[in-house]
Amino acid sequence: WMLTGDKIETATCISISAGIKGKNQKIFYIRSDIMKEYSLEKKLKEIEKGLDKYKQLESNSHILIIDGEILELCLNNMERHFFESAMLAPSVVCCRCSPTQKSKIVKRIKNYTDKRTAAIGDGGNDVAMIQEADVGIGIVGKEGLQASLASDFSILRFNYLNTLLLWWGRLSYKNT
Repeated sequence: WMLTGDKIETATCISISAGIKGKNQKIFYIRSDIMKEYSLEKKLKEIEKGLDKYKQLESNSHILIIDGEILELCLNNMERHFFESAMLAPSVVCCRCSPTQKSKIVKRIKNYTDKRTAAIGDGGNDVAMIQEADVGIGIVGKEGLQASLASDFSILRFNYLNTLLLWWGRLSYKNT
């Protein structure tokens, strides 16, 4: 899962360059700009139709990209249906997320999957998400030190994440 405050176009580019979207995978969008003129009931029906359509796709063939407005409607009105559909996706990108939405998503992922979560962030808008996760990783960067001060682990650059995971993962494995 990638939770970001970026625009949908920027998040799409990041998901491609970061390897979240595989070469053979397509993108399935559920976006609010298409539904601007719709009433709330019609928006909810369209979202539900989109999630049902996503469920019918071949597994691992499409990543799911959803924007913050649609995400808010899903969390408030059809949470279970959204997570049942999103859990089928190989990757989920949530764009235009608020800090509160980021922490809600992390909490709901823990509830619906019974798995441990790790959150990685580099700014003050990621603090709630980092604190909600089982393991929080803060990146010291241009956006300040808030994320690294609120995290369990602090790294200077994103590419140091591999070393952190391999080192601590190995130590945890050896300890058990």
